[in-house]
This record gives sequence, C-alpha cells and structure tokens, in this order.
Amino acid sequence: MNNSRREYYLSHREEILKSRHDRYLLNKKREREINHEYQESLKLEVLGHYSGGFPKCAKCGIEDIRVLSIDHINGDGCKHRRELGMGAGFPFYCWLKKNNYPLGFQVLCFNCQAIKRFEGKESGGRKEKEAEEWLVA
Repeated sequence: MNNSRREYYLSHREEILKSRHDRYLLNKKREREINHEYQESLKLEVLGHYSGGFPKCAKCGIEDIRVLSIDHINGDGCKHRRELGMGAGFPFYCWLKKNNYPLGFQVLCFNCQAIKRFEGKESGGRKEKEAEEWLVA
C-alpha cells in the first residue's frame, strides 16, 4: 500500500470499517460466497503447486479435491502449525503462499495420510509393531 493510501486509511479508518461492515450486512450471502470461492481457489493453487500442476495425491494419485490436503513430509505438521500459531486448512494455505511455497510439503489424500500416521512415519503415529498388536487385539 503506498503512503498516501495508507495515510488516508489511517485518518478515515473508523468510517471505512463501518462502511465495510454495513456492506457485509447488506450482502452476507454474497460475501460468504466470495470468501468461499477465494478459499477454494487458494486451495487449488497451493495443492497444484505442490503437485506439480494439477492437484493429486503423491502416493495413490487420487485427484478428488475434497479429500486432498497438505502433508508435512517429515511428519511434524502439528508441531509446526503450533509454532506458527495457526490451524490447518485456509490459514496454513495462506502461510504457504505468503512464504513462497517452502520445501518439505506434499499433497496427500486423507487415506494416505492416515496410513502414513498408522505406519508411524509421522510423529504421534503408531510404530509398525504397535500397529500389528493393535490390529490383533
């Protein structure tokens, strides 16, 4: 934001915020649709980047966007997001884009993530031996 626009915003902040709020109240449904569309397009952009083009699971190749998400390759996702002070999903996708898509991430479907966690390849996951005992019990 250039200096003159920033100065204008700072000197008219209250009325600008009130105007935005009033517009939101008048157009709640449309504002929510716009927000949802932006979140979906950001998800497609981030998943596409980490998939090398079109979003798909790095393990099984499924392309259903509803079941795809970002996975920390080293399995320390919860710890990393806690350090950043954010949850998964949209806030994390924003962080990835803002930080120029850092290395160490991949796209996995929920099933492949669950398998990775179950096989103990992620912190907090079961070790193979524990997994076998759990299956038998």
